[in-house]
Amino acid sequence: MPGPKVPPVGHYIECPHCQLELRINRRFLGQRVCCKFCNGLFLHDLNDPGIRVVAVYTTCPHCAEDIRDDPALDPYRFSSRADTPATYSREFVQRLMEQFFAMHESMMSQTEEQMALMAQCFSTAQDSQNEISRETRRIEGIAEDLLRAENDR
Repeated sequence: MPGPKVPPVGHYIECPHCQLELRINRRFLGQRVCCKFCNGLFLHDLNDPGIRVVAVYTTCPHCAEDIRDDPALDPYRFSSRADTPATYSREFVQRLMEQFFAMHESMMSQTEEQMALMAQCFSTAQDSQNEISRETRRIEGIAEDLLRAENDR
């Protein structure tokens, strides 16, 4: 069962001059646009064979976050036409969720490792501070003994 149909807000296209990726809102279709990288001018026309659509983007109807629909992730359902709504297959959403959870798990693991390392550093710092305090008391004791010996002479 396909996911909800969401119209694309715009397109990621490759600049025909410098080949860098641009994000262009669909409201600029049929208009001359300027590349922000090379300042090259071109007509934003999806039917032009010189314009390579890399992906489309839209807004999630549930959370209002931007969604990039990349044909490399799901090449069988991608359409570069501006009037074609983006449809997300169950497999596509499942792959995205798996990638998200894998990244989340990795980040949590790194966070746990970092916290363990910080705890170890704190413990080492605390041990060092205790050692310094003991050494300071020992040196102060030696200094007092030297002063007493000096005064006794």
